[in-house]
Amino acid sequence: MSDAFGLAAIRQVLATEARLREVRKAIQVKMPVESEADLTALRQRLEQSPTDTETDHLGALGNEMAVLDRQVLAESLLALGEIGFDSAAVAVAHVLDEVRQSDAATSAV
Repeated sequence: MSDAFGLAAIRQVLATEARLREVRKAIQVKMPVESEADLTALRQRLEQSPTDTETDHLGALGNEMAVLDRQVLAESLLALGEIGFDSAAVAVAHVLDEVRQSDAATSAV
């Protein structure tokens, strides 16, 4: 362990997760979706009269959320390894690999 019980690594994961929650809240404020009807209405609104700034802002928030999701996984992997939860770290590493493979497949299209 690089520090007492891997606390620095755990704090980093929690800080990144807090930022991720902030981004999710910002997206929910921009496009509140609590039901299928809300989702349908949102899609129709964006198709009928999308404003470039609204679409760009939502896209930027979505991209930031994706980056933060992957960062939380990577930091969790390190934190779990530092505190000695090796089997959990292996499981997180597997999920992170699957996410990265999916990202690579999506960007190749």
